[in-house]
Amino acid sequence: MHLLRKSLHSPEVGLWYQLPDAQTFKIIAMDNDDETIEIQYFDGSIEEWDSDNWYRADIQAIEEPEDWSGPFDEMEQDDLGYYDIAALALTIGSPLDNLD
Repeated sequence: MHLLRKSLHSPEVGLWYQLPDAQTFKIIAMDNDDETIEIQYFDGSIEEWDSDNWYRADIQAIEEPEDWSGPFDEMEQDDLGYYDIAALALTIGSPLDNLD
């Protein structure tokens, strides 16, 4: 199987990669039976590659982008795990506010 072969740019679910045209993408799934790799580009579009195309492409492994939320345009900032503590305190209030 091609997917089990190790190379400098072996596909791994969850890692980010870059093509020569500067497009970045993350592997979101792999199917060893079909020898396919499902990728999601930073803009959110999804594509499926066969393993032969993967190993022929000039792909570079890269660090996860600092703003990795590109594919998730519909997400709220709260969904990303970032919190503005001061704003959160104003919204929730103090636990002592409800004491009599």
